Amino acid sequence: MEGAGSGVKRVPSLVAPDVAQAVRRSVATTLRQKKVAFPCYFMTDMTWFSLPADLDELPDMVQQQLFEELLDKEAQKELEADAPIINWNLDVTERLGSRLYALWNRTAGDCLLDSVLQTTWGVFDRENTLRRALFDSLHEAASAFYPRWYEYELQQTERLEYRLDEDQLRHDWLQLLALGKPGTPLEQLHVWTLAHIIRRPIIVYGVKYVKSFRGEPLGYARFEGESGREVTLGCMKGFGCCN
Repeated sequence: MEGAGSGVKRVPSLVAPDVAQAVRRSVATTLRQKKVAFPCYFMTDMTWFSLPADLDELPDMVQQQLFEELLDKEAQKELEADAPIINWNLDVTERLGSRLYALWNRTAGDCLLDSVLQTTWGVFDRENTLRRALFDSLHEAASAFYPRWYEYELQQTERLEYRLDEDQLRHDWLQLLALGKPGTPLEQLHVWTLAHIIRRPIIVYGVKYVKSFRGEPLGYARFEGESGREVTLGCMKGFGCCN
């Protein structure tokens, strides 16, 4: 499958589609909706996906091939070399032997949701289970989400010394609610809502440019990390995945 990096990737959830399908069915069964004043969906299970720690004992050529399939090397370079955001602490990377690696995700607006499900279950959101839960939550719990989003937007406009009227803010909110179609890029509000659904924080390591599957820059990401390309970070020590 083509995605964020160049070429075609063979990640575990694509190599074993039957297993991945069963996992996605399990994901759907863990989603519940609160029956109170805040009817947001949430996951009942706190899962954590990781690859076997003994992968680092395999021959170098085998490890290299696995990394070619699992990692997004272009995102890795941008986060680590071009603008050192990850793996800059030598005490962690060298003394403790622990590094963060950018795992490959699909693009076209699905990267944020893929990152979350890779982190927690090791699969992509190919059936849009998480996307539906996200937008159902935004619609049905709008009375809780909207005032907080509204307050944040006002703080941003004040900090940047410009103003938005009520009509413009309402229009912007409706635009965010209209992004539920698969493949549509997501933004800050959606990250915040997803954090409520998975019941854990989400840390975004954003890339600066939107790129084609050939690695060609297409333009600046509107919101670095979501609209352009969200990456899942995997921990080398134990190969645990983390956002």
